[in-house]
Amino acid sequence: CYVGILGVHPDVLGKRVGKRLMLQALQAARKHQKTRLDLGTWAGNYKAMPLYKKVGLFWVPNTSVSMEDYIPLILNIPLFSKFWTKYPDWYSIFQRELTQSPDEEEFEGIHVYTYRFQHGTDHLIVWIDRYAKALLGFDLKLDNKRLKMRLKARNNTAFRGLRYSFALEVVSSEPLSHLSIVPQLPSSISLVHSFSLPSSPFKEWTTSNE
Repeated sequence: CYVGILGVHPDVLGKRVGKRLMLQALQAARKHQKTRLDLGTWAGNYKAMPLYKKVGLFWVPNTSVSMEDYIPLILNIPLFSKFWTKYPDWYSIFQRELTQSPDEEEFEGIHVYTYRFQHGTDHLIVWIDRYAKALLGFDLKLDNKRLKMRLKARNNTAFRGLRYSFALEVVSSEPLSHLSIVPQLPSSISLVHSFSLPSSPFKEWTTSNE
């Protein structure tokens, strides 16, 4: 679905019509199992930019102005379902710096968008790989239980036919004997080294692959 031009009538400016419209659009994307909502605007749209960023849109660097929102993906990940059951109003606990500039963030060599939701000591942090347009990792803490999983690599660049090293970082406050990881890769990519998670309790574990 694509809407070419959208505006708000002057009579209803300041009545949060735009906010309700954006939240409804995100809910529709979630309902239809979409992973992302895109929006195009212009850099001079200063009034709307804070709203766009508050609902999860990130300004893609080196564009004028393309924005991407991964809230539908985050809300539909089964591993986060208990968090959203406890905190169904994600908008009220979403923490974000509302800047009037492109969202250029690099985290340990990877260009990312960071989503942070927090209420008290509970939190959910999600890292989205900006180039892969997919989940890079998360840090979930709920009711004093923590699970963090993140793919770590030198950078976003990989070349066909060459080996590319990465590591999977796992931090857990409980045993992970119930958790399995199944790689889903295109036919052009293969894992040289496979692994399985240990079944005993542990705090942190990292494995590397090429």
